[in-house]
Amino acid sequence: KKKINDRVPTSSRIISNDECLFGKFRILIVDDDRMSRKMLRRRCSRLFPHGILDEAQSGEQCLEYIKDQHKFYDVIFMDQHMGELNGDETIREMRDLNVDSLIIGISANSKEELHMSAGAEDFFQKPIPSDGIVLQRLIAQLPPPAEWRVLILDDVKLNVYFMKRKLQKVSSAHFTTMEVAESRWSISSCLDAEEAMPLIRNEWFDLIILDHHLEGTLSG
Repeated sequence: KKKINDRVPTSSRIISNDECLFGKFRILIVDDDRMSRKMLRRRCSRLFPHGILDEAQSGEQCLEYIKDQHKFYDVIFMDQHMGELNGDETIREMRDLNVDSLIIGISANSKEELHMSAGAEDFFQKPIPSDGIVLQRLIAQLPPPAEWRVLILDDVKLNVYFMKRKLQKVSSAHFTTMEVAESRWSISSCLDAEEAMPLIRNEWFDLIILDHHLEGTLSG
């Protein structure tokens, strides 16, 4: 049985006059200051009401999550000054590991160039801007969450191949390798509508892409 609340498609919605992003995004907050983590966690809870939030107290703990525990995240908020391993150094090491998350640098000082050159997509100087500004920046850069289920319906195999490759390249905020991109979304394909209908009836798909001109008794 489909549970829509468990598979909320990504979108920008208005809830009680507050904008938010729906979807099971995985978010990591990296900051050595407990109060800063608490405040940012509260902000993320508003912006990502269905999100899964993790915290790391240092760059080393962040890398432990990724390298040793094999966790993956859609968004990583990265503070700069954190003891032995600073934010830019952590970002650079993550990119060397082909981490394809959307990384947003954060600092009380102007460290935008430092973070961006290390591989971040964006940067916020503290105090972090309003929810509306943060959301606009996220919408411009953040793809739907990992583990999205996509169905391509097209009777031309070459079209299916190229569509699948295109979707894989846009499935992450920071494309690294095709191997990493292939693990982001679950992409299925069917060559005719008769083959696709049982899947659509019995499985959940966040996105269905179908060609209108299909051979057989059913058209797109």
